[in-house]
Amino acid sequence: MKVFPFKIPKTKEQALLYQKDEELILYDKLHQHEEIQVSYIERGEGVIIVGDTVSDFSDGDILVFGSNLPHVLRSEKRNNTINPYNLVHSIFFTTKSFGDKFFQLPELKSLEFFFESIKNGLKIEENKAEISSLIKQFSDTNEIDSLIAFFQLMQLLNTSKKKTLSNFSSQKQFTDTEGKRMQAVFEYVMNNYEQNISLNKVADVANMSKNAFCRYFKIRTNKTFLIF
Repeated sequence: MKVFPFKIPKTKEQALLYQKDEELILYDKLHQHEEIQVSYIERGEGVIIVGDTVSDFSDGDILVFGSNLPHVLRSEKRNNTINPYNLVHSIFFTTKSFGDKFFQLPELKSLEFFFESIKNGLKIEENKAEISSLIKQFSDTNEIDSLIAFFQLMQLLNTSKKKTLSNFSSQKQFTDTEGKRMQAVFEYVMNNYEQNISLNKVADVANMSKNAFCRYFKIRTNKTFLIF
């Protein structure tokens, strides 16, 4: 799938950014950004595409996406819903938000494993009530209280039980040109998964021969494209 470079709208002075998304349909393009993203799904359900892996999300989930990790939350449409169905609270920051070497301080050494583990994305599996409460505090607190809440949040995220979202191994920042074929392929598969999908058809969508497409898909995703 084509990976869109995405710029988080914040000023240079902002170390932390809180964002509330209340939408009928969440942003549905596979994208990546420099900022680490911590999201609390207060309301909503659908599928998460992270790197090369697809899984589900639902009410109450807490997700963490590492820097430049391709991801998207594809929310389910609600035909009978008038008000926005999806409600997501997110915190964005980088490892340099407080200075180039801040997170290298001895006092923060325990966070090293956390920053390593989020490269493939995480779903938090415990302490979700406390974590979600901290994330929502960012909407109406001052800068100092937000900073205190952030370090409490980091402590909980670091010590809570987690589930890895993907086996994605590349931290490469994809360009639009590099991702055009993958965009066409994934969109075709996602839109036609209930039908019989042939390798010939998928290769045609990618404008490649079968053998060339199989090699290309393997290089791009570290996976073999299989038709069941």
